[in-house]
Amino acid sequence: MNRPRWHLAAPALLAVMAACGEAPSTPDPVASLSVSPAQPVVVRGDTLRVAAVAYDASGNALGGRAVTWSSSAPDIVSVGATGLLTGVGRGAATITASSEGLSQAVPVTVVAAPPAVTGFAISPAQVDVSTADATVEFSATARVDAGMQMMSVHLESVRNGDINQQFHSCFTPVAPATGTSRAGTWKCSIVMPRGSISGAWKVKNVSVADSAGKGTGYSDAQLAAAGMPASIQVQNHNEDLTAPVVTSISVKPASVNLAAGAQVVELTFTATDAGAGLWRGYVGLRPPVSGTSFTCGGAPVEGEGVQAGTFTCSVTVPANTAAGTWKLSIDVLDRPHNLRIYDGDQLKAAGLTSEVVITP
Repeated sequence: MNRPRWHLAAPALLAVMAACGEAPSTPDPVASLSVSPAQPVVVRGDTLRVAAVAYDASGNALGGRAVTWSSSAPDIVSVGATGLLTGVGRGAATITASSEGLSQAVPVTVVAAPPAVTGFAISPAQVDVSTADATVEFSATARVDAGMQMMSVHLESVRNGDINQQFHSCFTPVAPATGTSRAGTWKCSIVMPRGSISGAWKVKNVSVADSAGKGTGYSDAQLAAAGMPASIQVQNHNEDLTAPVVTSISVKPASVNLAAGAQVVELTFTATDAGAGLWRGYVGLRPPVSGTSFTCGGAPVEGEGVQAGTFTCSVTVPANTAAGTWKLSIDVLDRPHNLRIYDGDQLKAAGLTSEVVITP
């Protein structure tokens, strides 16, 4: 039986195809590049990776295409072979991705690094305020890329069980005690008054803020974890744990009529303190419904440390202020910072002026 002729021809045809091979395909050319993120922002001293994707004329992503990188200002931002950006100096620059004759540029902004405390010291670490005040100095060494605006320290007694939680704060001037505004040491002092609570006082917060509006805060736990001091010891055989007492309140005028426009209201109160003496007092006017309050205050007229003093201040009530009965509130502190707060109901219960009527 004769086999079909095509059975004989097929092996020969396959052999010819194998010998000749198929013509290699031409890869699609790169028609466009895309870089992401499109507007990268890098913190000075930090790194950020960007990526470039090549596309063909139909918008299909092309894999395995070589990409090279360049920076218009390496002193502001540098870029590595894999697209890793490094913030070198604050400012703006452009990075460019190139592949097969095409390129795509994107703007890069290098911003200031947030301020960082690199050292913190307290002197002295132990004070005795049994008979007189004692001054404690706080020093913070900081790296502030955008220039220092403020350093602050907040100190609190750890005896939370006391009726009045005592606290103190201090703030530095903009200029450093040593160094420069970008790398220096800033100092501020707190006067621990006679009568302060004895025992440990924690540095509840050290904050540094730069001129660009960035701030960093450190709690006592963070300071301790960094090997920095986070507390002081106070000795005192004559503690003052009693907050001041308000004895009278005067409001002039007692009724505020806004028919003729804005009115100035004078607020005066007297207080006594049996311990280390008065320090600050503040008066508030609270609206009948939610809205803006008015507050004023300061030191007693007779000066800090008096045991019976007068606090006086004034607020301007605008013509468009909501009419109704506004309640008074008072915060009064003594020198050790024992705080007593009176709301309107407490003032009324004490038989003191507690409200102001405002009419349109």
